[in-house]
Amino acid sequence: MAIRKFIKSVLRPMVSENVVPSCNVCGHMGGFIDNDPVRPRESFQCPSCRSNSRQRTMALFVGGVLGAWQPMVSWQADKNVRIFESSGFGGYPRYLAEKFTYYNTKFDPDVTSKGGYDNTKYADVQHMSYEDGTFDMVLSSDVLEHVRDYMKALHETRRVLKDGGVLLLQVPYDHNRPETFFRVEVEGDKDIFLSEPYYHAEHYLVYRDYGRDLLTWLKDAGFSAGYINFELPRHKIPRQDMIIAAKSDYLDLSGISRLFEGRR
Repeated sequence: MAIRKFIKSVLRPMVSENVVPSCNVCGHMGGFIDNDPVRPRESFQCPSCRSNSRQRTMALFVGGVLGAWQPMVSWQADKNVRIFESSGFGGYPRYLAEKFTYYNTKFDPDVTSKGGYDNTKYADVQHMSYEDGTFDMVLSSDVLEHVRDYMKALHETRRVLKDGGVLLLQVPYDHNRPETFFRVEVEGDKDIFLSEPYYHAEHYLVYRDYGRDLLTWLKDAGFSAGYINFELPRHKIPRQDMIIAAKSDYLDLSGISRLFEGRR
């Protein structure tokens, strides 16, 4: 209860109308493009780096974990930091690739099923080819809802993280819903549709919309996990969610809390 009150106090709105919004990825200041009014999480595109509000949220929290408070373009490079992501898009992947050892992979079963592929470019998050404790951070932005065996993916993610490593997770999520809504039931190689098939970007099947039980599943996979719902108008980020999970006995939010200081 005390932690919940602390997070709410840190994240309460404190924004002046006189603040000029800026992109926390490329540093652009000024207007943003409201290209998807129905889905603000996918909108407010930066006219310079093309990152939308969901992608800027991911970049923001990566900075919080690393202790980098300025726009990503100005972060200090450190190739000893190893970051894994499945299907990273928007403005920030180019900067992560420049500054860190960054594996931005895509899933192609025709490639990953054969073996001998370049695991800096391809990965199956249910069966990762990396050694234990390879990465400092794993980023997953609207990917887990498309994964058939989500628990295997969570266990694999924990395995490839170093001790103390962090998973930043964005998914379709409703904290007010106790249980995840399953759209598709998985039985072996079969997908059994429990509702009308629903796709992202027209061809990525959505297996589930997550509820609070996702936090329990993260704990079952060996993580310490927490959830934050916030908005940050100074970076043109409307209200949305971020789930943070650590391969440790506790979740340290001290770096994350600094992201929201001085929001007047």
